[in-house]
Amino acid sequence: MYLLAFVLILPLIPMALDFDPQENTAGTQDLKGPLEPNDKLDSVEYLFKDKLRGPESLPVYKGSIYTGTEGGEIYKITGDEVTLVAKLGKKCEGLWEEEVCGRPLGMRFHKDGRLFVIDAYYGLYAVNVETGSVQHLLPSSTEIEGKKIVFGDDIDIDD
Repeated sequence: MYLLAFVLILPLIPMALDFDPQENTAGTQDLKGPLEPNDKLDSVEYLFKDKLRGPESLPVYKGSIYTGTEGGEIYKITGDEVTLVAKLGKKCEGLWEEEVCGRPLGMRFHKDGRLFVIDAYYGLYAVNVETGSVQHLLPSSTEIEGKKIVFGDDIDIDD
């Protein structure tokens, strides 16, 4: 009974809040020059449309382009040829299990030829693109200065 009375009376009690809402609207920019709407992308040619899903980073090494895709794969692109280099993560049933499959996002080549890859769910890897061997360097569960890697997206290498 007391609870019901409390719930019914509570909204009628004036709140002692120091709250003065202010309108804050950001101005819009004119869409002129490089921001002007256009249709330049309407006639693009899709490359590898049915072979590569969601390519992210595109580092170049010895004339070939490398990329990570949905599903945890790393591919090498040379001309019109697409070759699987390595698979990160675990076997999964489909792309809806991205956290199981893995999702390589940021990729950079070291001067020694190793491809360093940050996976959104699994952490940092080094990949030998000649042999396809994968070395898991830093799991995403590792704490650095008290913080875990949360959705690693990109990396850089200081040669």
